[in-house]
Amino acid sequence: MRGTLKQICRSPYTPRDSWAIHVAEFQGSFYIVPAPSEPKADPRPTGRKPKRELWGNKFEQYLKGDPDDILDPNKEYRSVLKLSVGQFSLLFSPEVDCADPDLYREDHKDMGAFVLVKALRDETKMNFQFYKQSRLSDWWLDNKLVGIPRIIVGHFTQGGIVHSIELLKTEELPALGENEWDPNVYINFLVRFLKFMKQKVMEDTAAVYKFERRPMGHIYCSKLKKSDSVFLPLWYTQKLFTKEKTGEENTEAT
Repeated sequence: MRGTLKQICRSPYTPRDSWAIHVAEFQGSFYIVPAPSEPKADPRPTGRKPKRELWGNKFEQYLKGDPDDILDPNKEYRSVLKLSVGQFSLLFSPEVDCADPDLYREDHKDMGAFVLVKALRDETKMNFQFYKQSRLSDWWLDNKLVGIPRIIVGHFTQGGIVHSIELLKTEELPALGENEWDPNVYINFLVRFLKFMKQKVMEDTAAVYKFERRPMGHIYCSKLKKSDSVFLPLWYTQKLFTKEKTGEENTEAT
């Protein structure tokens, strides 16, 4: 998922954050999934989100022209993209908000028509340091990894009223961040990590590895026990890539 790539990219600027992933090699490709974690208890009795946490979803719904529909924040649209970074070819799935119908090209031949939609509280924008360091860099990573050129930001009050809409270009975000972060640091760190990951996994391609970034520390690599390490399903490893003899021809399941 794109979120996993973002976590890795942001590591140089987020020393207090931690993350952990599992990696396995199969048929020449490396599969990366977030490591399982203990579920956090929801302190709210009903487990429902307060309305203010849904304002961003509702703002997006308005922009897409269906404000009267029942809001389901769990619905999302995902694409599957291929991205070349250094010597690596990445296949991953990002969430996509919406597309400009005037720029849309048939079959999504490029991502130029798509738009990232964000809602920003006034008090967040007033914290200029946080806005420049965290929000702008996060939006840049969202769009740069996917190839989306624009962001629509709805600015709203503490009461949830949108009072202005701002259009930002992805390429302009680093300058707006006023040198609080460098885009090259993100991409270079990702490439360095992928090289390190490949080197470790190739030592034993039959194993599954855990890469863990700890707060204020380095990235640690460990080999998992077999009982804890299976995440590629059998239908994928034993059927999808198995050549079966049908009549006089060999066919490969796809």
